[in-house]
Amino acid sequence: MFVDVLVRVIPLFLVILIGYIASRWHKFSAAEAAFSAFVFHIALPALLFQLAARSDLSTGVPAAVPIVIALAAGIFAALVFGGLRLSSKGSARETMTTTMSASYGNVSYLGVPLVLGVLGTAGGLAASMGQLFHNIIFMVIYPMLHGMIARERGPEVSFWNQMRAVIYQALLKNPVVWAVTLGLVVSSANLTMPQPLTALTDVLAGAAAPGALFAIGLSMRRAVRVLREGNLRLGPIGVAALAKLALLPALTALLLVWISPDLPLVWKATVVLMAGMPTSATAFVLAQANNGDARPTAAIIVVTNAAAFLTLPLVAQVFISGS
Repeated sequence: MFVDVLVRVIPLFLVILIGYIASRWHKFSAAEAAFSAFVFHIALPALLFQLAARSDLSTGVPAAVPIVIALAAGIFAALVFGGLRLSSKGSARETMTTTMSASYGNVSYLGVPLVLGVLGTAGGLAASMGQLFHNIIFMVIYPMLHGMIARERGPEVSFWNQMRAVIYQALLKNPVVWAVTLGLVVSSANLTMPQPLTALTDVLAGAAAPGALFAIGLSMRRAVRVLREGNLRLGPIGVAALAKLALLPALTALLLVWISPDLPLVWKATVVLMAGMPTSATAFVLAQANNGDARPTAAIIVVTNAAAFLTLPLVAQVFISGS
């Protein structure tokens, strides 16, 4: 399992490396925003729609999958937040931002291509649903928690208004959510799409994996540049990075054994691999918006992405092999 996953992981990370190298070329230096927008709003939704629409829903989505993902995310975040609060002198706002950085895995841009590379088309439904559950939990729950912890005194937005704004932004305006939902509707209703539309989604879906990986590489330059500024507390960064790559997949695997020991391998492998994804570059943007100082997040992004090409095969070997 280790070698099998490593062989599939290396090409993916080489595309990320090519993207990072290209980001230093003036022709690509200003292309990150446009490239990421194409992937997020067009190519990735096309791929996820295609995967969902062509999936066999006869056995449904195991109820244990969202339950385990939610429990693992909640327990993990509580452990990291509590541990950092006890061991460091950072504020609650800073600790929440570091916890976010240790929780938000790159389940879309890297997780989907990796699961498809390891499991093939059989992992299509699991990959699309796995990344969807992860992103819904993170993009809804984290902003709400951060807002409650970091709220300044003075005029306050009500909890319900804040929740409505978060749900609208994270769900109703999210093209990935709509793509998976529409794909599931097509599959469950056994609808046949017109050939031109099928051909169109095939073309766009083909650009999703390489485009997403290249976009990760482009975004890494910003994180590396911030990291070089130095003056960082390495303790919390190291704890967060280690927890992201090792503790979260271990916790997820244990919960799977406890809650659903007979879960099919394709779902188990997907859930555990998604938990082991390195920190998403999107965490840097959220850290800037919510905290101002995004340097610790940049460090976690660089460290986890650099180490993940070895830790992901190890995760597969330890927690999936022999299942």
